[in-house]
Amino acid sequence: MNFVFVPNPKTALQQHYHNLSEALKLDLTVQQRSEINGERMAAQHMEGDQHPFRCLCDHVSDDHYNNVRDDDKAEENICSECDYQAPGMDEWKMVKGWNGGGTGIDQIWIQPPDWNWLDPENPPLEEVRIVEAKGGNANLSTGDTYVGEYGPDGMPIGEEGVAQMSREWVYIACNQAANSSQMPSEYKAVATAVRNFLTGKGDEDLIVTGVVLQDGRPLRDDELPKVHFDMVDEDGMFDYEPVGEDDREETMREKLAEFIDKFGGSHKKVKDVCSSMTDEIEESDLDDKYIKAYKNSVQQVGQFFTTLKPGSHADKVYINHYLNTLAKMKEELDRVDDLAERFFRKIFPDLNSNLATPENLKKARKSAKKKALSQIVKNLNEISGEIEAAEYMRSKGAQMVRGWSGGDTGIDQIWVQSDSSPNFDIGKSPWPGDIKIMIVEAKGGSSQLNKGAVYKGKKLSTGVTMDNGCKQMDSNWVLHHADDLTTGAEKAPGDHFLGHLIQQGIKTGNPPIRGIGLKGKTPMVKKDFIHIKNLKVEDGDVTNFNNVKLVKYGP
Repeated sequence: MNFVFVPNPKTALQQHYHNLSEALKLDLTVQQRSEINGERMAAQHMEGDQHPFRCLCDHVSDDHYNNVRDDDKAEENICSECDYQAPGMDEWKMVKGWNGGGTGIDQIWIQPPDWNWLDPENPPLEEVRIVEAKGGNANLSTGDTYVGEYGPDGMPIGEEGVAQMSREWVYIACNQAANSSQMPSEYKAVATAVRNFLTGKGDEDLIVTGVVLQDGRPLRDDELPKVHFDMVDEDGMFDYEPVGEDDREETMREKLAEFIDKFGGSHKKVKDVCSSMTDEIEESDLDDKYIKAYKNSVQQVGQFFTTLKPGSHADKVYINHYLNTLAKMKEELDRVDDLAERFFRKIFPDLNSNLATPENLKKARKSAKKKALSQIVKNLNEISGEIEAAEYMRSKGAQMVRGWSGGDTGIDQIWVQSDSSPNFDIGKSPWPGDIKIMIVEAKGGSSQLNKGAVYKGKKLSTGVTMDNGCKQMDSNWVLHHADDLTTGAEKAPGDHFLGHLIQQGIKTGNPPIRGIGLKGKTPMVKKDFIHIKNLKVEDGDVTNFNNVKLVKYGP
């Protein structure tokens, strides 16, 4: 193996191997170690550094490998038995690697390797290869992921979810990256290109393919789950095609984004689009008064959009934040009927049962609808909390530098503030010397901070390993996410810079790093943070935050 583990990776490939090496230091199961080994072998296969290379043959012996290497085809990595041609050295470039697992794409590779996202036409992007790396006896999942998300046709995914490596699965993963509130990056640029291609709105000459590599060997069609059989050719290659223009419907998020990018003073268009969403809420035949109340949130956001300047770097961060909240709100509303049907089927899995009388069915459907509404209202409260938290922070004169991107275990929002230059341009450097950073955790309804331990075994940039994990909004939790901002090879320079600032502030006190929890527009009080060990709480020492208890990070 010719790769080197480095403390500060500069490329996605270096980051990939670095993440694997860090993971191997943890207490892993046999299956987890085999998965990591599969990720390593997949990367070696794609970078043309696999000796001997793995091909489509089932049970190849060492003699077969030697024969391949001695054959005339060996220089081009072509198997003499199955004619599989493995990638050559420096033929592909990795733009996204393994980062700890999850439902997302394992690896993304591109051709040509000298493609530059800062100058995407010179040379143009030719092919994107989606790689799913498996180890041991692991197999592709066949569904239950991305329920309620939107597919490339603009329609929500039903309760069966989507199969791993399907066109819908690739689209949703890339769409999430493209819609991230992070600043532009190589990974985001490629994800955007794939997203646009699959919706039929991108470069029609782009080729998007996929392959499953198990312990570094590509799987044939007959080695994949049955649901994938019709998705691939006999060599197991996925060749993704875009959705036909006539088969596609624009989602609410896309409609808003398009109008916001173009409105240039045409505020009526923005209001019209928001109005169409409030009409859907009103006409959705939902009796729950709380769901109807969310039309006010939509109207508020629509009004706020009319004040934005699309060319402003700061306003782009706000736009992404609010679009993500609106899109999620719409997804939740679309799920009500499906969720009610799911609850109903749990009550009456067999409609031929003697208990399935008309009266019982009516009661069951009413109960299922009520339970579904209760769940949706809870989710909408969380989303509404993100909107209200942003409005509160803006009222305090702070500027958003990272917004909400759909909900995960990360920091909800990051804001900055300067007394000397309150309206400084966050898109330009250097930032004012008196910059202050605010970590915001937004909650809605009756939700509380998570008091359980997370990220057990993770190592921080200070060298400390969190054997017992950390807790939401404590110092180690913030530092863990700051470390994540500084390490990802796909992160933008702005993210690296922000992560380093937070690291520095926690270690030295400069710049000041403070945290605030918000329930709607109401700041949390000291008892809300009682789960944090060695809690440091101060009166608001940031401009306009008088009489507010802020969590202090650093000495």
